[in-house]
Amino acid sequence: APGRARRDRLRAVDAARRSDARAPLAWSLLNLAQLSAWASDPISATQYADSAEALLSAQSDLWGLGTLPTLRGEIARLVGDPVAARAHLAEGLKAAEAVGYPPGIVSLATALTSLELDEARPAAGRPWLELAQRTARAHGLAGWDRGLTYQTARLAIL
Repeated sequence: APGRARRDRLRAVDAARRSDARAPLAWSLLNLAQLSAWASDPISATQYADSAEALLSAQSDLWGLGTLPTLRGEIARLVGDPVAARAHLAEGLKAAEAVGYPPGIVSLATALTSLELDEARPAAGRPWLELAQRTARAHGLAGWDRGLTYQTARLAIL
């Protein structure tokens, strides 16, 4: 399935370039960056993210630009740079909080929890997990809240 998704996005990039459709081009490049990160390919992820960022900036696409810190955090984790990952994920969390997007807040707080636990820093991970739980519960995101059981157990073990 990831191979098919990549092929579909590459076709979308080609079509958007041919028709000079910059918004679809930017988002297709952003999707390719995300797919590359999920496939553990930080080089392609960075290249696609850089291309997407240039287009998103030129269009003042705040939603698209708001997703980039999270993606850059994922890429930093892939290359083993927890300091950069922490900074990017925190920036993404700030953007999600600024627009009031609860799923983004829960997702990013969970990513920050995981990062801290991976670094054997449970005291640093606890506030992020609590933020994720508090946000999920306050906004009726029961599935998201149940999904935090794994992080809760990891924190209890450390």
